[in-house]
Amino acid sequence: MRMMKKICLVAGCLATLLGSEANADILGYPWSTWGDVSYSPGGATDKGTIATVSAEQGIDWLHLGESGWVFNTFAGIGLSTSDHAEEYWNNKAKPAVGAKIKKSFDSGVEVNLGLRGEYADYFNNRGADELRGVAFIQWSASGNWKKK
Repeated sequence: MRMMKKICLVAGCLATLLGSEANADILGYPWSTWGDVSYSPGGATDKGTIATVSAEQGIDWLHLGESGWVFNTFAGIGLSTSDHAEEYWNNKAKPAVGAKIKKSFDSGVEVNLGLRGEYADYFNNRGADELRGVAFIQWSASGNWKKK
């Protein structure tokens, strides 16, 4: 129930921002999602099946001069679950909000620099729940080795 309240709060904030009259000047509403499922047959920890999924919704507010950098704010959620309840760190919901600057390069590389606040809500160990701030640099690249 606590998690649902947090998700509703984030969704409400996004709806308010997306519905505001200021959106005429907004550059975009980028979103992304990612996830994986893995299986490890043995080991002392992280054994068995683990599934993770994450989603992020952002707002590109403005260009920072002629530099090509864009100021963005975002909200997101990450969920992970495993078939071993005792490995509580693999069974959590993690809502996050933050701000970043980002730049895409012609080579297909995108770089993000930012700060986010996140709350880890562990399903099987409530005493371990934590709120923390994170500074990050993130990059991604894509392309096609075959030239057209």
